[in-house]
Amino acid sequence: MYRNACVATGSVMLALTFGGSAAAAGLAQVATSAAGAATPGEAVTLEPIECGWRASTGAIRAGELFTLVLTCSVVETASTTVVPDRSRLDPGVLQISPFEVVRGAQANDVRTGTRRFFQYEYTLRYVGEDFGKDVSLPPLTVSYRVQSRVQQDAALEGRERQYILPALVIRILSLVPAVAANIRDQPADSLRQIETRRLRANVFRVIAGSLYVVGAFVVMSGLMRALRTRRRQTPAATALASDGAILRRVSEELDQVRRLRASAGWLDALAGRALAALRVVATFAVSHPVTQVRGHGIRPADGQLVVPGRWPGRNETLVSSSMTPVTLAAERRRIEDAGTGGARRLADLDGAMNRFAARAYGRDAGAIDDAALDAALDAGARALDQLRREHTWLATKRRAMVASLVRLKPDNAGGAARV
Repeated sequence: MYRNACVATGSVMLALTFGGSAAAAGLAQVATSAAGAATPGEAVTLEPIECGWRASTGAIRAGELFTLVLTCSVVETASTTVVPDRSRLDPGVLQISPFEVVRGAQANDVRTGTRRFFQYEYTLRYVGEDFGKDVSLPPLTVSYRVQSRVQQDAALEGRERQYILPALVIRILSLVPAVAANIRDQPADSLRQIETRRLRANVFRVIAGSLYVVGAFVVMSGLMRALRTRRRQTPAATALASDGAILRRVSEELDQVRRLRASAGWLDALAGRALAALRVVATFAVSHPVTQVRGHGIRPADGQLVVPGRWPGRNETLVSSSMTPVTLAAERRRIEDAGTGGARRLADLDGAMNRFAARAYGRDAGAIDDAALDAALDAGARALDQLRREHTWLATKRRAMVASLVRLKPDNAGGAARV
């Protein structure tokens, strides 16, 4: 059991001291695999603290700057915590004669399952007078205390202990020291350098994501502009009120006609109002534009519906249609020949308009009974409900997109897009 703990700790320390960027990525895996190597139920003994030196080079010249990295690992579990005295490791306090500490930095601690790792980087230079020799760093002592937690979260602190780092030899005015065991041309990365690169990578990732969103927006804008090119070539009819607002006003008109019929019966004027509303419905059914006139300050004539604007009393629109049963019948025959559908709805509207026209303007108005007019009004109301569902905002946008894609299909002759 002791052997498993030592192998785990030694592997992590070796990775931190010589493994570079792979050390930071493999800390948790090494500690977890070593902890799992012990048999369940065995007590695992861990070294309270382990430290190691690492120099950026094995040989220096007098006055040459080089980097010295100190990496330590201390036990930190739910029951035991090792508290090292870091005040003596501060770059402004540390003394390593005959080397001078020029500057230093500390990386953020790395926490694994049972240990905490901390690291210091020192920039040194040699200020001694021994040349052509191997110079050892003076022994460095790290003081620490072991805190043990008992019941009620009370902590018992042990006596102060000391850990002496192993010696590190630097060759002065030579390629490598005589006792060098590991020669590397490129020094490994420290924890602080790894953290800096990770932050830089995250910033670049955010910038790349933002550029991707902007690029997608530009592509969508260009596609929509290309789809609208054909529309710009054909002048659109003047539209003062939206289709949804007009159909909503027609629905209100038919509801008023239904209430007046229940109270006073079918009068000729009431049949004329129903016929004017059904003309607008029939115009939408054959996809023709209705006549729209600004109605502010203008008295509406017979056959015109007042469509209010967004603000009451302002921007009113007078809507009317010149659709007749003869024109509607011609459109119905054309749709039947094309086989596009909708002929049944036009047939119902044609019959309803004929009944109301005969009652309002026919010579033999009495021949049309009230039951036939009620059935005609119901048929017109059903056609209006279908048209309102077809002219919602979502349905209108979907039809416009489909129509634009159809116009972009290649021509049979030249293969060029219809734009």
